[in-house]
Amino acid sequence: MTNEDKSIDVYTTPTQFVAVKSAMEAAGLKPAHAEITFLSAVSVDLDEENAKQMLKLQEMLEDLDDVQNVYSNANIADEYLT
Repeated sequence: MTNEDKSIDVYTTPTQFVAVKSAMEAAGLKPAHAEITFLSAVSVDLDEENAKQMLKLQEMLEDLDDVQNVYSNANIADEYLT
């Protein structure tokens, strides 16, 4: 996936992560950020009301001291993120 800033997102399986990262580096491509993360196989589009509730819940979870990461399968339209 190509982003507005001309960067690209590369997705692979966790077992292939190191090999893909190494191949990119060998080709002269230096990752600005590389990590293994969870991606949902199914996503859910949220309307404005549900998007606001989801964002509030996500913020509350992120504020907890014991929480390191919060993952979601919600697709939230950009106009609801403000």
